[in-house]
Amino acid sequence: MRAMDVSPDGTKITTGSDDKTVCVWWLETGQRLFGPLQHDFFVAAVKFSPNGYYIAAATWFRNSLRIYYTTSSGGLHSIIPFRVTLSENQSLAWTSDSTQIFALSYDGIIHCLNMSDGTTLFQWPIHGSSNPMCIALAGNKTFIAVSAESSVSFWDTISHKQIGSVIKHSAHVGAMAISGNFDIVVGGGKIITLHNLCDSLPSPYSNHTFPKLATGHMKVDTVDMEETIELFLTDIHDLRAQNESSHKKIAKLETTVQELRSELTKYQH
Repeated sequence: MRAMDVSPDGTKITTGSDDKTVCVWWLETGQRLFGPLQHDFFVAAVKFSPNGYYIAAATWFRNSLRIYYTTSSGGLHSIIPFRVTLSENQSLAWTSDSTQIFALSYDGIIHCLNMSDGTTLFQWPIHGSSNPMCIALAGNKTFIAVSAESSVSFWDTISHKQIGSVIKHSAHVGAMAISGNFDIVVGGGKIITLHNLCDSLPSPYSNHTFPKLATGHMKVDTVDMEETIELFLTDIHDLRAQNESSHKKIAKLETTVQELRSELTKYQH
């Protein structure tokens, strides 16, 4: 196994492996929900979207980024041609609205991709040093953290310029995450450190009054939402037909369907 991620609602795990496959598992029971889904090369990164509807899975060497639905069918949403080699660790990050994906390539370039049509919205180089490892995007999308070797730097997602000071770790950084309180957790070697971003970033990045990323008016794909609702309803029907006890899974899916229908109604009026 080379890559793993937990769904936002804490019910599923997705894995990517050296055998070129992606699988999704129920966290509570360990039962496989779907997969193995075959890829052309070993899977370097997997990432649930923040809304929980999709999984992004990327092979390491110059192949593609695939977007899957998170229902029991594991249907393929789209294939994004992405002819770059990804960094070998935490190389994908979704924006909080689940419409864009940031990807870190092995040559130290950040790519921002439109999930709906696969186009590259923008890209920029980072770090003069080699061996970029992982990225973490702030919840408000105004900056992104990038690790290379034992350092972590920060980049403005609009100007693409480096901001603030570099954080130094005692070993090569293998993983990191930005919390809702805008602290950053950095892990490498056998040590995990917690840093307050007020110490590393200038205002307004380091406080709670963040400017919003100017991406224009985002078109919501209501067709996708309708298809996802139908897929979830199919899952509910399948689970009810099984002999195993699936009450908790059904309840969670029914809640998700209600939330989706409420959101869809807002966009249709």
